[in-house]
Amino acid sequence: MNKKVIVLITAVLLISILALLSVYQQTTEPVEEVMHEKIIIHYGDGETKILTSEMPEFREMGNISLRVIKSINMHLRMPVPADLKERNANNTYVEIIFPETVNISTKYDVQPNIELDAALIMLTGEYSSIIFTVKGGYINWKGDTGYFVEDRSKNVHYMSAWRSMVNLDGLRDIVERLKE
Repeated sequence: MNKKVIVLITAVLLISILALLSVYQQTTEPVEEVMHEKIIIHYGDGETKILTSEMPEFREMGNISLRVIKSINMHLRMPVPADLKERNANNTYVEIIFPETVNISTKYDVQPNIELDAALIMLTGEYSSIIFTVKGGYINWKGDTGYFVEDRSKNVHYMSAWRSMVNLDGLRDIVERLKE
């Protein structure tokens, strides 16, 4: 066999192995400590489970949820209904609430940092596998241009929709295990 072909095949194999190791590291690397206020699991049957920092499941659920948020790699251009929670009362999702606005680094090249007050990770239903980030405030319009006004005191929230490159089955398994 030609030496150039052998070198090419070896290079391709090495690059493939490095790419696989990189993907593995992205899904297993520890998540930096971000303080959660509480995590609420909303089940499709109407049951809810509130996890607080005193509970043993809190850290595991928080780490997996943050890993999902940090693995966001696509912003979805879609309208987010104002009554999203009410519309999804028959679906299962995880809600993470932060005590103050946090800035989380993501895998999304266009917007690598996302500021949020809360996140909803949808596990079933019409919006399954979509992550909604919540920021307290509203859009103030001046003509055709709108700008964000931060305001946590009002019950008005600006939401964005995202996709993550992480499979949500691990999160779904924990949510089901906690229901038992």
